[in-house]
Amino acid sequence: MSQATLDYSAPAKVADDSDISSYRELSRSAVLAVVFAVLGLFAWLHPVFIIIPLLGILFGGLALLAIRKYPAELVGGRAATIALFVSAVTLAGSIGRHAWVYATEVPDGHVRVSFAELAQNPRTSLPWAKRAEELDGQKVFIRGYVKLDRKKSNLRSFLLVGSFGACCFGGSPKITEVVGVRIVSDETTNHSYFPRGVAGTFHLIRDAIPTDDEQVPQVFYMIEAETVR
Repeated sequence: MSQATLDYSAPAKVADDSDISSYRELSRSAVLAVVFAVLGLFAWLHPVFIIIPLLGILFGGLALLAIRKYPAELVGGRAATIALFVSAVTLAGSIGRHAWVYATEVPDGHVRVSFAELAQNPRTSLPWAKRAEELDGQKVFIRGYVKLDRKKSNLRSFLLVGSFGACCFGGSPKITEVVGVRIVSDETTNHSYFPRGVAGTFHLIRDAIPTDDEQVPQVFYMIEAETVR
C-alpha cells in the first residue's frame, strides 16, 4: 500500500499584500454620527434634546475629516454624510419649532411666568417671592412638570414643579418651587414626563394651604387653570 507523502518542495502560500491593503476599518465617528442622528429626533419633542443633533453634526464632521485624511484605512463616508445631513435638518427644524411654540404659546391677556421668578429671595424676610405678590390675581402662563402622584390620568388638580427631578424621581422641592393647580374648565390632564403649559389666574395664599402630597405638604402658590397644554 502506497503512503501519501508531503511535498516539502512546494512553496507555502503567503497572503497577498493586496488582500491586507484592501482591508479598511469602519470609522467609529461615523457610527456615533448615525446613532446621534437617530436619537436626535427627540429634539422635536423637547429643547433639552437639542444637544443630541449637535453631537451628530460634530461626529459626522469628524468622521468625514478622518476618512478624507486616511482614505485607504477608513470607510463610512456615506453614512457619516447622511447622518450629518439628518442631524443638521433636525437641529434647524427643532429650534424653529420650539421658537415658534415659545412665541405663540402664551394666551392673550396672560403674563409668562417662570419658576425662577417665584423662588424665595433669601435676602428678604418674605417666605415667598416678591414677584408672587405682584402676580396675585393676574392671568399667568407657566410651564412645568406635573408631579407624579398615585393618580396619573384624568387629573383636575395637581402639583406643578419646575424641574424634571422633582417631578418624576421623588425629589422634595421647596414650597416656593411648587404651584398647586386646580382646573376650572372642563379639561383634564395626565401625568407626563414632558412639560406642560398652564394658563389661568394666579393666587398667593399667604397662610399656605395643605396638599395630599407627603413631600410637599403645603403650598403658597395656586393657579385656577383654564387650559393645560
